[in-house]
Amino acid sequence: AGALWRLDLASRKATVIIPDAVIYGVLQTGRYRGFLIANQRSLSTPDSDGRRYPVYPFFLYSPLGQKVRQIGDESEDLEGLLNDWEDR
Repeated sequence: AGALWRLDLASRKATVIIPDAVIYGVLQTGRYRGFLIANQRSLSTPDSDGRRYPVYPFFLYSPLGQKVRQIGDESEDLEGLLNDWEDR
């Protein structure tokens, strides 16, 4: 699985800020400038047989990688979400 990493240039240390992230974007304008939108591997709600499977919903993250909330399911388009959230 992928991940989004932060590299501290002063200490030369890399840390994962969003584990299991596949695609992401950074909000460039608006109230949420600097926040991240990323999809992250999660487990679905159980089906009628109690089985769960991987899904990749989109979440809004703070600039430090703290999950704020889910903003879309895996059928959403990253560019569309970025455009929508930059206008807020």
